[in-house]
Amino acid sequence: MMGITLSDRKRATWIREKTKVEDILTCKKKKWAWTVHIRITEWVPTDYKRRGRKRRRWIEELIKFAGGTFALTRSGAILAQKSFLLSDWKNCNCMLVFCLLQWQLLAPFMPNINMAGISGIARDSLEHFVIDSNEALQFKLVRTEADLENEETTFNPEMSHQVYGDSEQIFGYSGLRIKLYYTACRLTTYLAHSYTDKVNPERYDGVQADEVIKPLAERLQPGYLTNVDDFIAALKKDAAFKPYGKMLRQFTVDMEDGEEKTFEVYFCDISEPGFLEYHERMQPFILWYIDAASYIDVDDDRWRFIVV
Repeated sequence: MMGITLSDRKRATWIREKTKVEDILTCKKKKWAWTVHIRITEWVPTDYKRRGRKRRRWIEELIKFAGGTFALTRSGAILAQKSFLLSDWKNCNCMLVFCLLQWQLLAPFMPNINMAGISGIARDSLEHFVIDSNEALQFKLVRTEADLENEETTFNPEMSHQVYGDSEQIFGYSGLRIKLYYTACRLTTYLAHSYTDKVNPERYDGVQADEVIKPLAERLQPGYLTNVDDFIAALKKDAAFKPYGKMLRQFTVDMEDGEEKTFEVYFCDISEPGFLEYHERMQPFILWYIDAASYIDVDDDRWRFIVV
């Protein structure tokens, strides 16, 4: 087609560049990318007794390349998706091209799915970079500076999919800790994160770590603190805090540790001076404990608030 021979010593990459013909790896990538968008069905090709071997179904090719077993977990799905970008199918006996995020599509075809089927490439290279966002998120209601180092004051969310996606997974870090701390009275907010290791795009063929702070910061009131010293200084202002609105009642509760605590119930509306900003700092808590939560329209003056 191009009028060249082996003696011309032209590389395959040069030929593809001139002819605009895609190599087989690019074709494979496109095929599995398309797999994400379609529902796999038990389609059987019509052969009409033609010569040669029978055509393979899509599911058979998936099983061939990925070894016949997969991880039917959200973390396994992310592992396989990222592994495909790292795998060189020419040098590996198992090509991890299984980049479906919706693994349930294959459940009817592969009932015996387990973690053991994922190749050593995925496990060794990527597994420690997949973090459960519910475990990585650490909340505190800080009363004193000592609470910052007290693990007993730390609590975790019940859910995080409304911020970090349905998988509730964060890729690209090991030892990730996302610190979302509040002063116990004014709810002054501190946001920071730390990690022990992060995926290196130069080492892993351009694979990037997921955003950690940005999707969370978008749901917080502007002006949150990122410096722990500023946060410690803000604790002093809590001493003069007075709850917003009118106190309706007061009651005491015997706690499990034998301590008796007093609770006060306050009633107010959005017109209360300072309460709008306070409410915006308090409102993000619903994302972690109420499924399908949404922020209210504070411009509607019919809202009434009861705060304990």
